[in-house]
Amino acid sequence: MATQDLTAIGWQEFKVSTANATSTVCGSLMLKDDTCCVVEAFVIGRDQAGVERVASIRRALVYRQGAGGAVIEDNGSPFLSRTDLGMNIQFTVQGNDLRVEVVGKVGTNINWKTIIKSAEVS
Repeated sequence: MATQDLTAIGWQEFKVSTANATSTVCGSLMLKDDTCCVVEAFVIGRDQAGVERVASIRRALVYRQGAGGAVIEDNGSPFLSRTDLGMNIQFTVQGNDLRVEVVGKVGTNINWKTIIKSAEVS
């Protein structure tokens, strides 16, 4: 089966590894001035032994008015499945960016992948 370049259809893919239960950015989306955006992020994580797994689908309405920073207006109920309650995935904002932050498990290496798709209007 042939693979498709996700960026060609407007999706962005990010990968990161965590070595502990530290919050780490695994994807971001920069919002332009005077923009409203709906964002969907598919996030999955797995340790190398296959013992720990986590997955989530997150959706949010985010906007940026004028030269102000990004604001999450609605961060609806997510799908979240995980083998350890300490592992987590959330949207945060910093400056003009919407970020996907992941938290792994203490003493465990987790490999993460995030795919972000979005639609915006100015």
